[in-house]
Amino acid sequence: MKKFLAMVLSFAMLAATGCTSSTSSAAGKYTAGTYSATAQGFGGDVTVTITVDANAITDVQIVGDSETPSVGGAALEELTEQVKANGAEIDGVSGATFTSDAVKAAAADALAQAEGTETAAAELNMADGTYTATAESYDEQYGLYTPGEMTMTVEIADNKITSITVDPYTDTDIIGGMAFPILADEVVEAQSLAVDSVSGATVSSGAFFTALKDCVAQAGGEDSVAALQAVEVAAAEPVTEEYTTDVLVIGAGMAGLSAALSAAQEGANVILVEKNLVYSSSTTRSVGYIIAGGTDFQESQGIEDTPEQFAEDLYNLYKEEETLDADLLKSMALGSKEVLEWVEHDGGVTFDSVIRKSAKGERATPRIHTTESGGYVTSCMVNAAVNAGVTMMMGTPAVSLIQAEDGTVTGAKCTNANGDDITINANGTIVCAGSYTNNEELFNELNPRINNIGYACGSGEGDAYNMFVEVGADIVNVEYTQFMYYAYGSTFTAMPEVIPNSPDTPEYSVLLVAGNAERVTAEDNFCFEFTKENWDLGYNEGYCIVDQEFMDTYPVLCEQVMTACIPGTDTLYGYSGETAAELAEAVGLDADTLTATVERYNELCDKGVDEDFGKEPEYMNKLEGTLYIIRMPQITTDGYTGARINENAQVVDTEGNVIPGLYAAGSCADGQVTSVNYYGCGTSLLTCATFGKRAGAHAAHLAD
Repeated sequence: MKKFLAMVLSFAMLAATGCTSSTSSAAGKYTAGTYSATAQGFGGDVTVTITVDANAITDVQIVGDSETPSVGGAALEELTEQVKANGAEIDGVSGATFTSDAVKAAAADALAQAEGTETAAAELNMADGTYTATAESYDEQYGLYTPGEMTMTVEIADNKITSITVDPYTDTDIIGGMAFPILADEVVEAQSLAVDSVSGATVSSGAFFTALKDCVAQAGGEDSVAALQAVEVAAAEPVTEEYTTDVLVIGAGMAGLSAALSAAQEGANVILVEKNLVYSSSTTRSVGYIIAGGTDFQESQGIEDTPEQFAEDLYNLYKEEETLDADLLKSMALGSKEVLEWVEHDGGVTFDSVIRKSAKGERATPRIHTTESGGYVTSCMVNAAVNAGVTMMMGTPAVSLIQAEDGTVTGAKCTNANGDDITINANGTIVCAGSYTNNEELFNELNPRINNIGYACGSGEGDAYNMFVEVGADIVNVEYTQFMYYAYGSTFTAMPEVIPNSPDTPEYSVLLVAGNAERVTAEDNFCFEFTKENWDLGYNEGYCIVDQEFMDTYPVLCEQVMTACIPGTDTLYGYSGETAAELAEAVGLDADTLTATVERYNELCDKGVDEDFGKEPEYMNKLEGTLYIIRMPQITTDGYTGARINENAQVVDTEGNVIPGLYAAGSCADGQVTSVNYYGCGTSLLTCATFGKRAGAHAAHLAD
């Protein structure tokens, strides 16, 4: 199972070590026994346990539960074999540098224990001065992770780090931009490199420590780096705290921020708790678009539309869905104008343009209201909520809901990195804690057919889902996630010029075929049309066929697909051949069917008219010469399975009754208003804002 994918940077910090058991043996290289050591990987601790006899390694176990499952996690098996064969002298796994470095460091320490050697304490000896380093960090294009960079300046005086500044950086202001000062303050205070990464900003944290180690090494060599790594960071004693408020909101994405702002505007006292120390929700990582119909902005651009027409178009696309609540969907569309203009006027969000992603069918009317970015939208909504009086408690995950004997939800139990026991009592509790994309076990359980993932960019560990189950909520089970089929992955080293069948950089002059080797829709349709057709046929992969002229036109795309493998596999994205039959053989399609499909497509290109699916003539380019087939795995964001809600965003139980005091909004409660044929960019943020706003307004008056 492939989960959230990110291009990884290189950094590993050695942590605690300890020999678990040993027995004396005859003279040899090792003292026979089992030895363990731990080092800091990409997401947390990586522990290597090595069993040896007198002269050889006999067993290796590596545990790294916090590593990204499809990157570092997927690399653990290969790293285990490398350690078995070569001890600590391993090559590592490409694309999983953090995890590889952690395994190498921990293996070296474990074997040092087995050898009975002791490492002398490193001496801290840094020269005064100003030091600068640049490290690969986080950036994004079209909501997809791409490598960026950050530059750090460190001041050292009297053998101490006195200041750390990061500027410039490509990270978003509310992920890396928040994480860097937090880390800088903690490092300066503790005079240690053993400071924990900032939750929700793992890539940015890794970049920070990579650059900091570089600066320290410039000032005092690797001994100084080791000395600062060995300094333990003291933790405060956990405390018990209790708060009482009118409304508690769990989660600081678009849904949670809308709920908090709405409740505060109704006069309620509001506390918002956010699991991470930064605003790293799916909203922040999105393109920041919001869809709506009949808006003033549309009118100003000469676009004729109404909320009623939007509701009709949306329903026509979604009406076949088994989990659809048609009334809830239509009410969302009919209220979209009001909600978008509330986000604009009360949330402070400025919209740049209004666009469409397809000129065909229900998507032909421009309704996608664009913004600078998802991070920009989050920043605006955070500022609006704070200005309205909302109390923000960052780095404070909700552990469980508090439910009275009569079933009423009266708040939540929370904690933080310090282990504090926090109770928040509330009249209304609004859960907006995201999806379960980063919980591999739960993801596999709820969406077993999403099993060929090239890239995943959703958020959430399933906290909301688990809370709903615990209090007896009715769960809307949706077998698919918000996903598409196109070629992209963490194994790409550059962003292609175009990505066929993607939502933001498509190229229509290609041939798309489903898993049955047949054409199923016009290539100039919005990408979710192909998604629906291929999914309904039962396939977890689609295919794009192009020719040499196309590859020559887009050399970056060509290089990436012909050299990169689908993450976690040794399967290449792209293959070439002189015939369609050769392409079919390369990817396991039926050769006769694919040959017939290509011949029919070329026949239509010669005619200049797509008689089968109505593709526009300008995109009908005949496939000639050397041919290429590109695998299009599943690109997924958030899962849809979550709580059932009513028109006020109140959560209902399995008997159809409202659970008093409990509300939900966002990707943890949108299964009633979605479709595998997703309408388009901005629909999710409309869903979040609509039901978040409704939840906040209703919860604010529970005590009336």
